[in-house]
Amino acid sequence: MKRIIARLVLASALLGGVAGCGRRGEPAMLDPLPAAIGEWKADGPTNTYDRRSIFSYLDGGAEVYLAYGMKSLATRRYVRDGETPIVADLFEMATSEGAYGMYTFEFEGPATELGQGAELSSGMLRFWQERCFGTVRAERESPTADAAILDLGRAMVAACGAPAPVPDLPARLAPDGLRPLSVRYVLGPELLAWQERSMEGNVLGLDPGAEAVVARYGPLGERTRLIVAHCRDAAAVQAGVERVRASWGVRVDAEGLAAGEEGTRRAVRAAKEYVLIVLDAPARERAEALLDATAGRLAAVGR
Repeated sequence: MKRIIARLVLASALLGGVAGCGRRGEPAMLDPLPAAIGEWKADGPTNTYDRRSIFSYLDGGAEVYLAYGMKSLATRRYVRDGETPIVADLFEMATSEGAYGMYTFEFEGPATELGQGAELSSGMLRFWQERCFGTVRAERESPTADAAILDLGRAMVAACGAPAPVPDLPARLAPDGLRPLSVRYVLGPELLAWQERSMEGNVLGLDPGAEAVVARYGPLGERTRLIVAHCRDAAAVQAGVERVRASWGVRVDAEGLAAGEEGTRRAVRAAKEYVLIVLDAPARERAEALLDATAGRLAAVGR
C-alpha cells in the first residue's frame, strides 16, 4: 500500500507541480533537459527547485527525496500537437548511494536498458545514473509517447556523468528465494521505517544516513522479510539487537528466534557490524536458514 501511495504522490507532482513553479533554486548543473526531443517541444524553460522550495512542487512527497540527500530538481514539460504532454524530472542527489536508493524505493519493474538501472511501465520511466535520479512521464498513456520518453531519458542520463559504483550491501543478501524487485536500499532510520513499519521510532538506534536493506523472500503471498542494517560499531550492533528483542514483547530464545503473528517466526542476530532481522517467516527453519546465509555472505566481505 505504501508503494502505491508513493507512486500516487509522485504522479500528482508530475501532473500538477509544473503548473506553478514556486520559488526557484539555483540549478546545480548546466540545464540537463533539452529544448526538444523528437517532435515534442518544451512549452517553457526548465524550472529548478532546491531543498527548501521543493515542497512547493512535491506536496506531500518531498521528505523521501530529502532523506535520500536531494540537492536540486530540474523539471520541464514537453508538448506535441495531437499527443499527450510529457513531463521530465531530474533530481541531483548528494551521493550516488542516494540516487540508487531513491530508484529502489518503489521499484516494481519491468527493467529496461537505460542508465545504471531503469524501469518503464504505464507510460512512466524511472532511472538512476551516478548522482541522478530521474523520471519521465506521459500525462496519459500513449504508445507513441513511449519512444520519446526513452529518448528523453537517454538525454538526461548523458547529462549525469559516468556510472558510479553500486552499493555493495544489496549484493550481500542471501539469493535463495529473494524477490529481486522487492529489494529496497535505504539511508537512515526514517526511510527504514517508511519501508518497514516495525522499525518506526528508530528501534535499532541507527545513525542518520546509516545504510540498510529491506527485502522480501519466497513466492508471492509469503510475507517473509529480511532487514540488514549497518551500525557504527559492535556496541551499537548489540544494543540494536537488544532493543529489537525488547520491542517484540515475547520470549526470544538463545538463537534470537521468537514467535511472530499468525503462526509465523521472527528472528534477530548480530553479524559483523550489521543487525539482521527476519520477520514473518513461515517456519523456524526458514528464518534460521535466511540468517545463516546472509551472515555468511557478510562475513565473506574483505576475505
